[in-house]
Amino acid sequence: MVKSIDQMVEQKIEEKLGLYDTSGRRTANEIRDLIQEELGKRPKNNHELKNAVHATKSTIENHCKHLEKMGVIESFDIEDQSYWRLNK
Repeated sequence: MVKSIDQMVEQKIEEKLGLYDTSGRRTANEIRDLIQEELGKRPKNNHELKNAVHATKSTIENHCKHLEKMGVIESFDIEDQSYWRLNK
């Protein structure tokens, strides 16, 4: 079956954006969007984010550090417990 140029371009874009992921894994952007959505509700610690996003502790930590470097979220401590919140 011959695909049109438009179909091939659309497929390539979907693959590059991670929209054509057949492995069942979520893309990094999907996880970061979920983290931001949860932090939009209220500040949360790693454990709360892990449960809300259904990801591992290391996944949450890595994505939160990335979002912090981008200036999207920030960490703060209350009574020896670290929390994340959206950066205003």
